[in-house]
Amino acid sequence: MGRHGTSPAGPGTAGAIRCYKTETGYRARVLVRDYDGAVRAVERRGPTKAAAERTLKNALRDRADIQAGGEITADSRVSALAEAWYAGLADLSPVTMQAYRDRLDLQILPGLGRLRSASSASASSTGTSGWSPTFTSPDRVRDVLHNFNTDGFDSLYSRYAGGRPPKFDLKQRAKIKQIALSRPVDHDLPFSVWSLSKLADFLVAEGVVDDISHEGLRALLREEDVSFHAVKTFTASTDPDYDAKTTRVLELYAIADGTAAAGPNDPTVVFCVDEFGPLNLQPHPGKQWAPVAVGKGDPAAPRRRRRRATYTRPHGVRHLMAGLDLARDKLYGHVTRRKGRTRFLAFCRYLRSLYPPGVRIAIVCDNFSPHLSTRSDSRVGAWATTNNVEIAYTPFYGSWLNRIEPQFTALRYVTLDGTDHTTPREQARMIRRYIAWRNGHATDPKLRKVVKRASTIKRAKAA
Repeated sequence: MGRHGTSPAGPGTAGAIRCYKTETGYRARVLVRDYDGAVRAVERRGPTKAAAERTLKNALRDRADIQAGGEITADSRVSALAEAWYAGLADLSPVTMQAYRDRLDLQILPGLGRLRSASSASASSTGTSGWSPTFTSPDRVRDVLHNFNTDGFDSLYSRYAGGRPPKFDLKQRAKIKQIALSRPVDHDLPFSVWSLSKLADFLVAEGVVDDISHEGLRALLREEDVSFHAVKTFTASTDPDYDAKTTRVLELYAIADGTAAAGPNDPTVVFCVDEFGPLNLQPHPGKQWAPVAVGKGDPAAPRRRRRRATYTRPHGVRHLMAGLDLARDKLYGHVTRRKGRTRFLAFCRYLRSLYPPGVRIAIVCDNFSPHLSTRSDSRVGAWATTNNVEIAYTPFYGSWLNRIEPQFTALRYVTLDGTDHTTPREQARMIRRYIAWRNGHATDPKLRKVVKRASTIKRAKAA
């Protein structure tokens, strides 16, 4: 062995082994003078310093056995073939050389390094071998050898097929979801609700799928955002134009979402408008962080904040008029003392000013009397006709169709729960600050989760 930093002396000799710490373990490196006179670096890796040195010494021993004969013969090991191939590489970048080195050290040499050329050829041609590695099966060894004979070292790179293809295509998944959301009586079945077994049997009987397990059906429905809910009561709509109003509101939502093209007279901007309130100065229940109770506690220094119990409202009430721009996903709001027709028109004029007069907009709202045009007061309809605005009303008892309703749930959950404001101005300021924060964090995961849950609950109540 030569000294540190010096090249080996004669052919077949090696310098001193050096070990280096890496992210995954240790790397042992030594300079070797081959029998052709060239000095080459031999490296091996291991989880520990001793393992890296031991692996490198075994590699040097194998090189000595092969190169002592002066040529590669039928008795040469695969490790010698690999080292000879690696030594012949030229005009490659250091990154590529290191990638090939790692591939040899981590995949080829540990599994196939001690195989001899004659045994490898015999195994690939006859399917038998005198030496069987313990880390895999003989069939796997034959496959590797056949692939190596065909593609060379390219066969050692991983070939990702993207996983198992989906068992059900998009059309089948959509049909399964549609049937799951329907009622069994709609299909002339004497059941009040679908169970997993009944739904699976019905899907197979209808030819939607060839076969589906109960657990697979449950997982598929969960991926499609379908879950098992309790049936609750609701007030049936008495609107004679229920279908027409619902269809129009859904058409406007499709235009706003970009799933449908706008017609010649259809609006391209859709607002959802509603009032939130009344907002009075009362303590709102909520939750808070507090130390864990230890012993009986100290009544003079309670560990949790208390909210006062008040039964008087001397400051009156306020109302929040809010509008949600579906295209921009922005929330707008004004806090007012009253919510009459005059205030509603003032807020609509503000929404109208957000877009040029030539852009037709739609305002979706409920059937609250200030939103309507009556015989005695037709200001709402006249203003809408004059200002290129379409007002679409949800059906009676159909406020769940208004997409601004879940936004009010988020406002109550994030801002109002657990508060006890002393003045209406303080409460209004906090609401305005929340609207500004919400418009800047519309994609916040927690906020979107609250809005989605509120929207799902409202739809489930009406379904």
